[in-house]
Amino acid sequence: MIKYYPIELHSHTIHSDGDFKVFELEKYMKKFGYKGAFLTDHNTTSGYSEVSDREFLFPGIEWSTFYGHLTILGEDKNLDFTLVDKNNLEEILINLKKKYNIVAGAAHPGIISGEICPGCDFTFNIKDWNNLDYIEISNGDDAYMVYWTEESYKFWIDKLKKGVRIPAVSGRDLHRPNPYNSIFTLTMIGVENEFSKIEVIEGIRKGRTYICLLYTSPSPRDS
Repeated sequence: MIKYYPIELHSHTIHSDGDFKVFELEKYMKKFGYKGAFLTDHNTTSGYSEVSDREFLFPGIEWSTFYGHLTILGEDKNLDFTLVDKNNLEEILINLKKKYNIVAGAAHPGIISGEICPGCDFTFNIKDWNNLDYIEISNGDDAYMVYWTEESYKFWIDKLKKGVRIPAVSGRDLHRPNPYNSIFTLTMIGVENEFSKIEVIEGIRKGRTYICLLYTSPSPRDS
C-alpha cells in the first residue's frame, strides 16, 4: 500500500547562503511537521556531516550554474558541478545515476536570470527530458505571490504537451525561518514500503508526487 508523506526537497544552511545552522534547520522542519526533508546547499554537501537525524534529514545538493539550478537528491558526496556546461548536463546525470541512487530536477526554471540571481533560469540544452526526474514548479514561501511560479508551471506544462511524463514538485527553498503567516506549498511523495530515504527517492523516480497548499497561522518558529 502506498502512503503519501510531506517531504521538503529544497533547503539551505550557513554552509551556503542560508541563515540556519544545520541543527536549527533540522529542528525547524520537524516542528513544521515534515516526515522528511533534503538538505540542498549550493554546490556543497559539507553540512550533511552535522546532521544528527539521518532518518529525517537526507543528503542532497543544489548545483548552481550559469545555465540553471538543479537539485540532486540522495547523495552526500560533493558531486562536481564544475564539469557541467550548457550542453553536457544529460551525459553527466546519466553517468552519475549509474554510480549513485539519486534523482535530479530543474529548480525554479521560471525565474528570470539577472544580477540578483544569475543563472536561476533554466537554459540547459536538454534533448531528452526523461533524463531528469522532476520540475520544481513552486518555489519559496508564499509561492503563489511570485511571478516565477506561473512561469515555472508553464515550463512544466510545455513539457507535458510535448509528451514528456515528468513529475511536478514544490520546494520552499528554505534559507531562514519565515516569521509571517503564510500559504505554503507541500510536496507529497508516495512511499510503498517502510519510510526511508531509498523509498522516498524511489517514489520521486516513479512519479508518485503531488503538490498541495497549507495555510499556517502563525508560521512555525524555533522555541
